Amino acid sequence: MRVSKLDVDSAKSLAGEMESPQDRSMFEINLMLDDDSNEIYKDYKMIWENYPEGQPQVNLKRASERLMYSIDKGKKRKWGTHSPFWVRPVLASAAVLLMGASVFLINTKTRVRYSQEVTTAYGEREKVLLSDGSLVYLNADTQLKYPEFFKDGERVVYVDGEAFFEVKKDRERPFLVKTDGLTVKVLGTKFNVNTKGTSKAISLESGKVQVNLEATGDQITLLPKEELIWNKDSGEVLKRSFDLSKTSSWKEGVLILDNVSLLEALPTINRYYGVEFVAGNFPERDMQLNGAFENQSIEDFIETLQYIADVKIVQVAPKKFSISPRHEK
Repeated sequence: MRVSKLDVDSAKSLAGEMESPQDRSMFEINLMLDDDSNEIYKDYKMIWENYPEGQPQVNLKRASERLMYSIDKGKKRKWGTHSPFWVRPVLASAAVLLMGASVFLINTKTRVRYSQEVTTAYGEREKVLLSDGSLVYLNADTQLKYPEFFKDGERVVYVDGEAFFEVKKDRERPFLVKTDGLTVKVLGTKFNVNTKGTSKAISLESGKVQVNLEATGDQITLLPKEELIWNKDSGEVLKRSFDLSKTSSWKEGVLILDNVSLLEALPTINRYYGVEFVAGNFPERDMQLNGAFENQSIEDFIETLQYIADVKIVQVAPKKFSISPRHEK
């Protein structure tokens, strides 16, 4: 059986696994413009919503029978130019396609569907309220995936970037944060997750968390004001105390530069303001920056940075600036 791009995109959309927000937007526009595609997608959605939960074993014959039974019981649709003889086998195989698209969501205990996704751009920060009452603060350039409603057993979300979690306590349903190479397990607590760069950081404000390292299987417990730094490339693990006000200041709109060189600070500055600063010829050991910038506009920040770092900043394009030593010849 041939599987079309519409089949694949429908499955990815329902599973919350579109490659990017742009792909999802293009897919939705196509559904609005093409009635036939929209009708087919509606049937995929019906299959997705009515397919029984908790069935990891795929039996093609029974899947087809269940699907046909669901279609026969459902509302009659206007098939337009598509005859029932064409639609029925395609929809029968759609159940298999949708199950295949969600294989990664199945484990021995439960099946999770990340049906919701929030992605922040450079210069953006968002606050997301989850169905259990937990709050997630997203820093710039961060992606959060989560189900619309948490089911019995566990509450599972996925994050790529930096996020601060305020998790509602629920002893019956542990809260799991999955990211690249790490899983953080909690009952109710406040903590920061930062996956930017090679080193990943879990910083605990209150409560208690267990960090599972997928590569080694190690489980490390953190107490309040402790953080774990894991280098993905070297495998090195560091557990230490940290300054809470500096680690989570970003969610209050405060940019902290803590004894870092200008070149080291640029990626953080670019993400925070949603612009691009390009450095000129700086010495290998340029000036160390220390400061807190609270809700400053980009214009005010540039003025401050020129003064404290003794640099010249020139706008070369919309949202793009060059930085060079003030006394550069």
